[in-house]
Amino acid sequence: SGKISASASATTDISGTYGFLVAKALGAVAVSMYGYGETTITNSNSITASAETSQGYAGSWGAVSLAGVYGSASIENEGLISTYSHTDIGSADTTGAYVTSIAGTSSLVNYGDISANARAERGIVNVSVNYADATGVQLWAPYGSGEATLANYGRIEANTSILGGIGYATGVQAYGTYTSIHNPADASITATVDAELFGGAFATAVEAGGMYSVGVVNDGSITAYGHANAFSEGTNGFYGAS
Repeated sequence: SGKISASASATTDISGTYGFLVAKALGAVAVSMYGYGETTITNSNSITASAETSQGYAGSWGAVSLAGVYGSASIENEGLISTYSHTDIGSADTTGAYVTSIAGTSSLVNYGDISANARAERGIVNVSVNYADATGVQLWAPYGSGEATLANYGRIEANTSILGGIGYATGVQAYGTYTSIHNPADASITATVDAELFGGAFATAVEAGGMYSVGVVNDGSITAYGHANAFSEGTNGFYGAS
């Protein structure tokens, strides 16, 4: 019932160099990599993680549950799980909730809010391209009889903004041998990307795959939105696509 918060910052000014800074933040991590046991994170208050870098890579993960080969991994959220990654030059990557079991069961039940947010500014012309990628929920159980299941009774969102570069946002990404997603009435899954000055804006609300079966039942709201602009500056032209 308490609060968990993690932050990482690498913002030294190394402009004009080929230097590369890394900032990574993990809110809550539960790991049981061997055997058949259960690995569970239960949140009824808040879990937050944020990472920021001036030049390089910024990565943040809110809640991470990793099970053994045949074990079960789960996250039960009744509160807030929120992440934020930002870079001036480079790549910003963030995931709100991540659940994986190799050949067992990966499940997430959400009654609260899960929000992943990524922000990147603009790269250096003819030198580097900025990237930003936000994923609300990731579920993996890809081998054997693995099951990936999501029951969302609250709100899951992934939001990416980028001044100039390539932006991605995925609300839910789930892959298992057997995969099921349930989004009932009044629940929502949202992915948004805004390439403000120029670049690519690619949003996917739900991405689900399964070797033998995939089931997606939606009685609520599933929304994906991408917005991009084209831009010219002197002799340089920059595309916009969404």
